[in-house]
Amino acid sequence: EEVWHQEPMERLINRVLMTPEGDFIHPLQLLFCENEKELRDMIVEEGWEGAVLFLRDGTMSKDDISFAGRERRPPVCFKYKLKAEGDFVVLAWSHGTGRNMDRLGQVSLGEEVAGKMTERGWCGTGFSDRQREELATDGILGRVVQVEYDDLTPDGKLLFPRFVRMRDDKSAEETG
Repeated sequence: EEVWHQEPMERLINRVLMTPEGDFIHPLQLLFCENEKELRDMIVEEGWEGAVLFLRDGTMSKDDISFAGRERRPPVCFKYKLKAEGDFVVLAWSHGTGRNMDRLGQVSLGEEVAGKMTERGWCGTGFSDRQREELATDGILGRVVQVEYDDLTPDGKLLFPRFVRMRDDKSAEETG
């Protein structure tokens, strides 16, 4: 087995980019940030969805360079995405499937926009097993939930919504 020496991330990335084997890598920029606020500001300013981060002082082996066909990222590589959060009214709910057949599966979410309830899509992730059992009743209808999501689709639906918590301190009119 070939043993590859460990080297600092910045030098390794630059060396890989300079080789014929590195032709498949097309970075937009190699940037360095001192803190998370600087990173978030840069992502927002550039209009990016997120960023792939490498630890500046991290080291990689030859096996860590290729992501193709790998189920995990190299240990010094992280995906960073901005998230949005909002409060939404539960408009409907449905039972789950499989092990969640007799429990809550997903909820339809809406928010008040210009005095009208606007449907924002369905959310089925983020609930604990206990919450799925407790919320599998019509008693969830009309209640407000806090949801984290990546973005809005062109037609105004939540992209990859995840349940965060119940918001019994808010009314349907306070959403939007």
